[in-house]
Amino acid sequence: MTIALFVIDTPMQVVNVKEALKAFNIEQYDIITSDVARADGYQQLQQLLTTLAPRTLLASPTTGSSIKHRIAAYAKHIPYLKSQQYTHVFFSNIRQHWQRDIVCSLPNASPVLMDDGNSTVMLYDLHFRHQRFFEFPQDTDVKRVNESADLRSHYQISTQPPESLTLFTIFALEPLPWVNIVHNPLSSLVTRHPQCSEQQVLLLGIGGVALNFISESRYIALLQQVGHKFKGKQITYIPHRITTRKTLDSIQQQTGFNVIRLDVPVELWLSREKKPPASLVSFFSASLSTCALSFPSLTCYSVDAGLAIWEKAKDAHIFNMPNTNNLEIIRIIVDYLRSDDRIKTLKI
Repeated sequence: MTIALFVIDTPMQVVNVKEALKAFNIEQYDIITSDVARADGYQQLQQLLTTLAPRTLLASPTTGSSIKHRIAAYAKHIPYLKSQQYTHVFFSNIRQHWQRDIVCSLPNASPVLMDDGNSTVMLYDLHFRHQRFFEFPQDTDVKRVNESADLRSHYQISTQPPESLTLFTIFALEPLPWVNIVHNPLSSLVTRHPQCSEQQVLLLGIGGVALNFISESRYIALLQQVGHKFKGKQITYIPHRITTRKTLDSIQQQTGFNVIRLDVPVELWLSREKKPPASLVSFFSASLSTCALSFPSLTCYSVDAGLAIWEKAKDAHIFNMPNTNNLEIIRIIVDYLRSDDRIKTLKI
């Protein structure tokens, strides 16, 4: 019998769970979640989880900011997880310590990494090619390192990474001796819209201003250039969930775009639209890849403004990725998007 554990923390993972259940012939499954998602991601996840029927749903909300509280939130479930004899452990973010701790503590379950935005593409290029899994920057806080080690020892948590894993992915990546590739068809999302609105454009924003990749004024100038490319058409702007109210107000005032926040991932929203915009536009967003696969009636455009516009990203904080910077990651993603025949490049 195939029994799986799914370790997830963002709303789009619910779609991946549904696909994995079919692709891997999973007969029974449990889910464990965490509230680490940014902005309203955790609330969206909770809503979408109601569409699944796991055997057990384990929540691990944090009750405090200390290392002790953060580790205890999920570690308390480790004894149960170890007792279940899972055949597979599916997880979604190889840069999260809590997911590492669970996956590595279940060495008899085959590890399967599902897509989480652009992470698959950048990690494949920077880490997986070199058989590096669950690699984190060195923590220079000795006290925190020792406390974390003591807590993991107490809960009998392993941090020994696997020697190989499977990628369950929409991206066209070559298998490696230590990386098996299983294609994710996103069959539950695929929609062939009989009609699209040729006068409407959907512009997907990125969190570049909030992440300090670009100034607000330069980002708005980029959006204005995109708007000029679609002059005469109605543009709806969907912001990234981490975008501040201040930035959103500036975008609306200076571009004239119709700005709307969604309470579900844009892919789910599009799958429900009877007559969606004919054109979907973004910068280095993974949604371009998912939408190009899921909605063949739409024309998807990747905006190429050159790497220099994102120069600030080189010095911006990077989350749990050693020996690289955000500008290099943007380059990897832009190169991949250029190679995808389903996505057109829009130079500005």
